[in-house]
Amino acid sequence: MLSHRRLGLVFCFLAVLVLTATVARAQEQDDGSPDQVVTLRKEFSVAFPANLSTGYSWQVVSYDRNYLQLQGRKYRRPDNPRPGAEGTELFEFLPLKTGTTTIIFQYKRPWESQAVRDLTYRVRIK
Repeated sequence: MLSHRRLGLVFCFLAVLVLTATVARAQEQDDGSPDQVVTLRKEFSVAFPANLSTGYSWQVVSYDRNYLQLQGRKYRRPDNPRPGAEGTELFEFLPLKTGTTTIIFQYKRPWESQAVRDLTYRVRIK
């Protein structure tokens, strides 16, 4: 049987491994590469899982209107429409000029000021 001291050391070692893996994964994802590469004047969509029955929905907070034009917003119901099932919220954009830009989204209830999730979506237009 492991002593309390050895057991504590094992837990500390496992915690360090998990923390190291989490930091490495975050750095990989934040390498500056775009989330999507799109073609000039060809419409594209950004899709997010959403559950409108909770009152939460994705909102476009900001984007550069010199690079993108918001064409529309749609909600796709789940294939299995059971109460509380998650659907998909789609935002359609038209790229207006080449370059790299960002779109900032928030997942929140319209009547609340605080978002539960902020997301910066990078787009490279070629």
